[in-house]
Amino acid sequence: MKPKSLPARLLVPCVTLVCSQVAFSATNLQIQDYEPTGYDWFNSAIWDNGVPGSGDDVTMPTQYVEGQNVDVRVQASNEDITIASFDIDYGTTLDVYNGTFTVLGTTHAEGFISINGGTMSLGQNLLYNAATKTLEGGQCLVQDQGSPNLTILQWEGADIVNNSGGFNLFGTNARVRDQNTGLDAFRNLAVNNHFLVLDDGYVMNIPGNFENTENGEITMNLNVSSRTPEFNIAGNFQNDGLVELRGNTVFNVSGGLSGIGRIVVTGTQNQVSVVGVYTQNGGEVNLGNDAGGGSGIDSFTLKAQAHIYNGGATLKGTGTLEGNVTITSGTVAPGASPGQVTVNGDLTLESESILDMEISGTTPVTGFDRVQQVNGTSGVAIGGELQVNVTGAFYETIQATDSFAIVTSDHPLNGAFSNVLSGDRLPTKDGRGSFVVTYIGQQVVLSDFEVIPESFSSWLSRYQIPTGEDDALDDPNGDGITNLEAYARGISPVGPTSPKPAVATVLGANLNASVSASRGVEGIVVKSQVSTDLIHWTEGPAVTDTNESATRSALAITVPKSPSGPKFVRFSFEEENP
Repeated sequence: MKPKSLPARLLVPCVTLVCSQVAFSATNLQIQDYEPTGYDWFNSAIWDNGVPGSGDDVTMPTQYVEGQNVDVRVQASNEDITIASFDIDYGTTLDVYNGTFTVLGTTHAEGFISINGGTMSLGQNLLYNAATKTLEGGQCLVQDQGSPNLTILQWEGADIVNNSGGFNLFGTNARVRDQNTGLDAFRNLAVNNHFLVLDDGYVMNIPGNFENTENGEITMNLNVSSRTPEFNIAGNFQNDGLVELRGNTVFNVSGGLSGIGRIVVTGTQNQVSVVGVYTQNGGEVNLGNDAGGGSGIDSFTLKAQAHIYNGGATLKGTGTLEGNVTITSGTVAPGASPGQVTVNGDLTLESESILDMEISGTTPVTGFDRVQQVNGTSGVAIGGELQVNVTGAFYETIQATDSFAIVTSDHPLNGAFSNVLSGDRLPTKDGRGSFVVTYIGQQVVLSDFEVIPESFSSWLSRYQIPTGEDDALDDPNGDGITNLEAYARGISPVGPTSPKPAVATVLGANLNASVSASRGVEGIVVKSQVSTDLIHWTEGPAVTDTNESATRSALAITVPKSPSGPKFVRFSFEEENP
């Protein structure tokens, strides 16, 4: 099971702690089960003066509670401990607070070890292969707790080129280093195969090219603080894994950036700078979703000499790309819906690209997706395919008079989308409507939304109504509304529903009664009936159709008020050709 890249205080280790067979020692062994408080076991009597002697090996027995997942954690606080050798198995945790923990011989540390102030010296780390300079496992947290003093994790000959261990590195004074020379253990780091968490101002400097493999995860500011962590790469960066920036971070690449991995941005004040060309060969770049979150539009800027997205790569979120951008065979899908991608430079949408836009309101960026091009020399070269959809409750209220400038430029537009010419209609992705697409000067505008009628049989198929419940008069969800009426009124036939009720309005001596219905239906006849006693019904006036929106109608009749008129009115929905 792959450990999560979280700091020790957020991790939930699994099972046991095991060491060699000389003596059992513990200052504070805390065994936690599913009970919120857990319980403590203090047993320091075996140690002289509460700590092991330097000649002891630390041995921990396996702890199990039948049928429960047990977390075994050893804590040493404000103590100086020296032991001969140390073995910590996967699924266990050793916490050292403001003291020293020194191993004179060997350490086998597959479990989770954390140093929170003070120094932990592991001696010969058996999970470190000095010949290949590979750390082959283990998980560590090094946290300076905001102290001006160094917090140090070290072992003999530490010089990690290939990392398959997990590190949580907290603070400007956190150090992982060579126990012999004091040199940074990451001074020649080139490959990451596991997780690196940089938090609370920690700075990592990579001297040359760097690869984050498909198993690699780099997380910055998992617990957002005022101190800015930095990740600086002096060469090229190959990202086939995950890079996640949580806010107030700096990520610099002095060469180019390429790969099939993901870059995900959340929060604000994230800075990514690529001196060379950024090439995303698949995977995803998520610029964040701040547009609708109240933290500001375009709070994130990704800088590069040029940006190239191909291999099915997806660019999403809200933020700014600084430099010329070419979408060869990728997708631009602004926002976490809705949102805006701003290109500070020229934008080229090539023939295999897709621009995927969602419309959920009338306000740019917060109501509908937009791509904005600024500065540059030639503006936007349009090609590829345009896809649009109306999402959420806005489908019920969109008006034919609404318009949406989904692409804007500082320069006149060039080209056209392959699937729609200026002035033509483009169906939405879900087939429920269409827009007129117009290239107007420096904008691409959607307007004049029209609903596309859906047959009753297609509607039943879309909701996957099973055989035996798909008759016009069936009521699959038991809400008192038949399938045919639900279809005509635009109500879901499955799950809980809250349809708009009929409305009655007094107009002088008359009563106007209306019901809201879908404009996306066909082959339906709507009639009215009136009654004075709810028993005997007669045919009422002809139903008039007034637009509520581009997708809904108000079906209405007008009758005299009581006592001269009927006391009750109802509407019926019938198939035109059953």
